[in-house]
Amino acid sequence: MGVLLDIPAVWTEPDHPWVRRAFGLLAEYLDAPPGIESVQFFTDAAALRTALPDAPVLILGPGDPALAHRTDEFAETAQIRAATDMYAALARQWCAQAG
Repeated sequence: MGVLLDIPAVWTEPDHPWVRRAFGLLAEYLDAPPGIESVQFFTDAAALRTALPDAPVLILGPGDPALAHRTDEFAETAQIRAATDMYAALARQWCAQAG
C-alpha cells in the first residue's frame, strides 16, 4: 500500500471579506443563511490552491453531499438551475468588485 495523494485541507476563514459578501448574496437564494462547515471529500479547490494559494474558496454545488463522487450521484434539474443562478450572481459580484 502507498500514498497516492497527500495535500493539505482547504479552508477559508469565515470572516474573509469575500466570504462575508458571498454569504450575504447567497442568502437571497437559499431558504436559510449559508452555513459554515467542513466536508470530507476531495474538490478541485485542493488542486487550485497550489496555483492560487490565497484565493478564497467556497464549496457550493447542487446535489446531496452524501452522494458526491458515488456511482449513483445525481442532482435534480431545479438544483442545477439554482446553482447556476448563484454562480452567475457571484461572478457578477466578483467582477463589480474588481472593476
